[in-house]
Amino acid sequence: EQHVLTLLEQRQATLALAEAGSGGTLAAALDGVEGAERLLLGAYVARTNERLRNLLRVPDDKWSVAADPIAKTKLLATELAAATAAQWAIVVGDAQRDERGATFVAVVFRHPDGRLENQRFGVRSGEAGRSHLTTQLLDQLRRRLR
Repeated sequence: EQHVLTLLEQRQATLALAEAGSGGTLAAALDGVEGAERLLLGAYVARTNERLRNLLRVPDDKWSVAADPIAKTKLLATELAAATAAQWAIVVGDAQRDERGATFVAVVFRHPDGRLENQRFGVRSGEAGRSHLTTQLLDQLRRRLR
């Protein structure tokens, strides 16, 4: 956690988070780390993308155009960055099941240049599963900050 915040600080960058499928574990991991009060501009946690949309006040006309879960998660990332003025934004979308019944979340990383990258992460149940997801997300952000 500290390394990610150090990288953000070295780049004079800030971060905002919106989490549905991770239950706020990423925000919780970063919250107590030195520098978080300066670098973490906002953290929204809700049970679903729909509730995140309400927290971020995404207009109906924009939401209805985003046809699939990935498009909705990308829209949330764009709106999150705009609402908080953060250079980096991460949105962890709703937990979903694939055709084999495995649980996953779609995650969107919004870069300072506005570029959106989505990635799919498997989700395990329980505290160990949430901890593993948090580690993966922090690692992916660290890689993007290099």
